[in-house]
Formats: sequence, C-alpha cells, structure tokens
Amino acid sequence: MLLIMSVEEADCKRAYELATDLYVSVFDRTKPPEEAAMRIAHEEAVQKAMSIFNAIVVGFGFARQKYEKRFHMFLKKTFEDHKKKDLCLKPNCLS
Repeated sequence: MLLIMSVEEADCKRAYELATDLYVSVFDRTKPPEEAAMRIAHEEAVQKAMSIFNAIVVGFGFARQKYEKRFHMFLKKTFEDHKKKDLCLKPNCLS
C-alpha cells in the first residue's frame, strides 16, 4: 500500500510540475494591461495546463486532491500577481 501511495504521490507531483510549467510558458503576458485581455489569455493557458494535469495525474485520493488544490492556488496567485503588476503600469494606478 505504501508503494502505491508513493507512486501516486510522485505522479501527481509530476503532473503538477508539468502543468505549472506549461501554464507559465503558454500564458501570453504580452497582452495589453487590460483585465479582460489578461483574463482571456489566462483562461486559455489554464485550459491547456489543466488538460496536461488531468492527462498525467493518477488516482482520486489524497495525493491528487493535494496537488490539484496546490495547482489551483498556483494559477490564482500567478494570475493575480501578474494582473496587479500589469494594471499598476497604467498611469492611474494608486498602489
């Protein structure tokens, strides 16, 4: 049982790492600093990254839930950080 759990954990971690790398490489950061354009680019990158994550991830247990939650937190934080940075490049930013 321990071996199965460690294999599942390793595969889920691999899925997470590949999906986050794919998201970073696909997310078009050259879009104008407008929230709608950034959101569209983000959603396109999320769809591609989720596809690779779901294709690689194994099982439905704790390891998958852990890495899926971590993946969604990564996506949200990365997008929010990028959005904050780009929107503050606008002249009316008050940060």
